[in-house]
Amino acid sequence: MNARRSAALTRAALAILALGLPGRAGADDYVPGAPILIHTGVITTIPQIINGLIGTFLLWSTIVAATLFLLGAFAYTASGGEETWSTNGKKMMKAALIGYAIVLGSWLIISTVFFFIVG
Repeated sequence: MNARRSAALTRAALAILALGLPGRAGADDYVPGAPILIHTGVITTIPQIINGLIGTFLLWSTIVAATLFLLGAFAYTASGGEETWSTNGKKMMKAALIGYAIVLGSWLIISTVFFFIVG
């Protein structure tokens, strides 16, 4: 029974995979730099997709860095003179600023390289 069930599941998985694959991949027709038509009706290119992903990453890293900085500031101000909380708050604020500086530096490097490659 177990072998039958395994064979049936394998056949079902292969059928689903075969139905999901397109009849023709279209790799012969691909021209680098040509617009790509996604089935949403939006015409875009690979550089536009990469720029969108980089922008999204930059937005989320800004939100995370600001949140961590504010948590550190809260820990620092709410410490009430307790040295460990005060030190932890300072460390958290410093780490948030250093992390965000690293993100901005990497964004600058990637944007510069991307500009020279794509134009």
